[in-house]
Amino acid sequence: MKSQDARGATNINIAFARTTAIALFLSIPFIGCGGAASDAPTLVDAHGKVTVDGSPVANARVMFVSTQGSPAGVTDATGNYTIEFNDEQSGAFPGETTVVVKQMDAAEFVDDSNEDDEDDAEDWEAKDDANAGGEWQIKVNVADGGSPFNFDLKSEDAGKPAE
Repeated sequence: MKSQDARGATNINIAFARTTAIALFLSIPFIGCGGAASDAPTLVDAHGKVTVDGSPVANARVMFVSTQGSPAGVTDATGNYTIEFNDEQSGAFPGETTVVVKQMDAAEFVDDSNEDDEDDAEDWEAKDDANAGGEWQIKVNVADGGSPFNFDLKSEDAGKPAE
């Protein structure tokens, strides 16, 4: 026989509600955001220095292009770079990789102030200015242990395909 309290609720329902509330409260620490750590890709540390004809190159885009993705970085004023996969992980995918180094006059292209979101003459001029530098392709094997990947490039080799 069920007993009722003064408000008409059964003791069984109250006990069930308490148990459910306690179970939910205790499970909060185990609730995570995003996927499991095992979902993260396997990456190898990738950083180094880029020089052209012996001089450090600033604002060069360095991309490690593989079949798994193309993590990238940008060189600082001394030619040093670190490859970033995303905001939380750095590194490149292991295996055969083509490194593309693109010398840029500007670290990033910024669209002009026209609000039309269309590429117009001013946009193309800014893009041409940003892309005025050379481009090199280098084949590397990204292995466990990784970095550093230093590239001493020659200006006369710009634009040649990777060998």
